[in-house]
Amino acid sequence: MQRFARSVTWRGLSLAVGLWLGLAQVQAAPAVIWAESLYNPQPRPDDRVLPLPCGGAMAFRVVATPGREAGYAVTGPFERADATPYLLLGKYEVSGLQAQTLAAQAAGAPCPKPQAMLQSPQVGDWWEALEMADRYSLWLAANADSIPACAEGATPCLPRVDGVPAYLRLPSEDE
Repeated sequence: MQRFARSVTWRGLSLAVGLWLGLAQVQAAPAVIWAESLYNPQPRPDDRVLPLPCGGAMAFRVVATPGREAGYAVTGPFERADATPYLLLGKYEVSGLQAQTLAAQAAGAPCPKPQAMLQSPQVGDWWEALEMADRYSLWLAANADSIPACAEGATPCLPRVDGVPAYLRLPSEDE
């Protein structure tokens, strides 16, 4: 199976979104209630916003990848209308609020209160980034049936390839 990649940054590291092969129980659609300034202070029309637990969100940027036939090692799993493949990369570093939200959800703890003091980048190591990607992926999988596909123009949304929902992972060296 071909590997797919999209990513979100974590203090110098990136988390990549790939394909999630499992689906979980259907839940109510997650609503984003955080102020946009907490997850996408400089929105652009082609941004992709994925929901987070606790009413949060994370912004991703579309990055075109010419593909292997053009001599590039990385090709994106998604395609623009002109058939150009692309990846989704994290538009901003993962904030303390986003990381705390995922940790609270995984532990069954109360949601952190959205506040400006939690906007600084999350500082962590490679293992913590791996754990956060796993937490986010599990949450996305559990909520996949209630999150609209990005292809439908919805925001927030969950990217899909051939109907299969995406998940996050750390990127390869080439990526």
